[in-house]
Amino acid sequence: MSIQEIQDKIKSFWEGIGKDTTVALIIILTGVGGYFIGIYSKTTEVGVTPVLIKIEGNIPIQNTPSISSSKNTTSTNPGDSSLLYVASKNGTKYYPVDCGSVSRINEENKVFFESVEKAENAGYTRTTSCK
Repeated sequence: MSIQEIQDKIKSFWEGIGKDTTVALIIILTGVGGYFIGIYSKTTEVGVTPVLIKIEGNIPIQNTPSISSSKNTTSTNPGDSSLLYVASKNGTKYYPVDCGSVSRINEENKVFFESVEKAENAGYTRTTSCK
């Protein structure tokens, strides 16, 4: 079988399936290829340190009365923009204030912290649901 015969077979195959099918096949293969390239790029990053962003200024937090915790923390005002973390006085995890899980904590149970150290010193551990 010559190269010309192979080329003719390939050409007749593509002509037989039509342009619409060819375009759809190309789109699907591109998507699948992109997906696996993305997965591969994430699994090969070794030693990459995350970028931490310090938030300054006003953070929109609902105004609630001062809350104290049974875990020996001091009362805090949730309207204070320096408060970056929140926990439930009945729980064991703390969350960034912009985490979606914070909305599930009852307002009367919220305890606010201005740093990771203060939250951890109060006996809380960081949640894995929000980074």
